[in-house]
Amino acid sequence: LRTPSPRFQEFLEGIVTTAETGGSLRTYLVDQVRRYERESPARLAQSVESLSLVAEFYVVIVVAFPLFLLVLLTVFSLFGGGSTLLLSVWLLVAILVPLAQLGFIVGVSSLPSPEAP
Repeated sequence: LRTPSPRFQEFLEGIVTTAETGGSLRTYLVDQVRRYERESPARLAQSVESLSLVAEFYVVIVVAFPLFLLVLLTVFSLFGGGSTLLLSVWLLVAILVPLAQLGFIVGVSSLPSPEAP
């Protein structure tokens, strides 16, 4: 049996083996349910921890840093920075922030997805 998920493949092979050897399918299924119930909280906690780390990076890199830079460039331009600082503000808003967003989308989509129990 071939499936994309190794855990599901193991589960199906266990069903086939239990059926071929004349074992109790009910007992096998109950044991598997208990096993998955024990493993599920740990897997969920690991997924939440990974997502919280990604969320912290997102807030710092895509929200806080550009906002800090925007305020800094705006203040500098008010004190006679000229048109180059205003151009820098426009580049930040129009190019850097969308590229950072796109980078995070690509980065998050390339992360391995947690395997379902």
